[in-house]
Amino acid sequence: MIRIKFVSKTQPDVIDALWRPLLPTGSNRIGNCIFTFDIDTSDYDVLVAYEDLSPLLGEKKIDRKERLACAPINTFLLTTEPASIRIDGPHYLRQFGHVWTAKHPSLVRHPSQIRETPPLRFFYGRNMVGGTHLDVPKQPPEKVMSLSAMSSTKAMAHTVHAQRLSFMLALKEGLGDDLHLFGRGIQPVDDKAEAMAPYRYHVAVENHVEPGHFTEKLTDCFVAGCLPFYFGDPTYAAVFPRESVIQIDIFDLERTITIIREAIASDQFRKRKAVLADARRITLDRFNTLQAVAAKVETLYDPNAVRGGTILGRHAFRKAHPLKAVSDAIFRAHSRKSPQAASIQM
Repeated sequence: MIRIKFVSKTQPDVIDALWRPLLPTGSNRIGNCIFTFDIDTSDYDVLVAYEDLSPLLGEKKIDRKERLACAPINTFLLTTEPASIRIDGPHYLRQFGHVWTAKHPSLVRHPSQIRETPPLRFFYGRNMVGGTHLDVPKQPPEKVMSLSAMSSTKAMAHTVHAQRLSFMLALKEGLGDDLHLFGRGIQPVDDKAEAMAPYRYHVAVENHVEPGHFTEKLTDCFVAGCLPFYFGDPTYAAVFPRESVIQIDIFDLERTITIIREAIASDQFRKRKAVLADARRITLDRFNTLQAVAAKVETLYDPNAVRGGTILGRHAFRKAHPLKAVSDAIFRAHSRKSPQAASIQM
């Protein structure tokens, strides 16, 4: 058995409750892997960090140091943030044996990049107040309402946040009561399921648009059993059935309104139920974080590698290695000017 220590950039007192519900059988075992979420354990063969090491209790910056009980080659960093939001420097990344990210290799510069969309943490069913509850039902709930959307009032100019907010507000004005709009600063919900579970259709707009990059904004639709009107990854059909999505363009409001009205009028939700079921199965099988991690670890684990070493959280790394941190900062500054870091790449 391969013992995996799984940590994430969340407060250590909620890690277990946040991730354990993703174990499909209720036990810690998936295939040939056993997971632990104990951030203090030194009994493991593989370390997996989701976004970063865990913070020390109560801190915001990651000052944690992990004295490895495994070999450095058997460490994984999963980073889901797109290049328009975060670029990590190569010195920091080379602490890890493998870096799992969909970013362009020129923005990663790691000898063992896994260039795939990392497995995603579902936000559907997660309590956004406590942040510790996750409940993904075996079947989508009964649909009794038509169309919903979620958008926060964030308006960051270097991502699609600002355009998304403007689009959502204009779409709400155009569709009126036919669209129920939720989100922080608009109509808050404690659980994303409140804004999706009863609805047949959902408008999903990514904050970063790039081939091969999609997030829970798409997969939560499938988990909820919604047919998404989607602006995002133009190559989504490489993973999901093409008919499981209706594409829209947030820069063509009138055309989008027409597409939405025609789809609802022709009952596309009912007509596409079979492909939506396929998309949901793919999401739960391939993009359940822990199942995907177990499969990747079984493929890449090196049982003979020499154990030892240390990995530092982002903030701890900068303090311990100031020259490398400066080099990484220069790399990030140059990389942000790259076409591969643009917020919209079609």
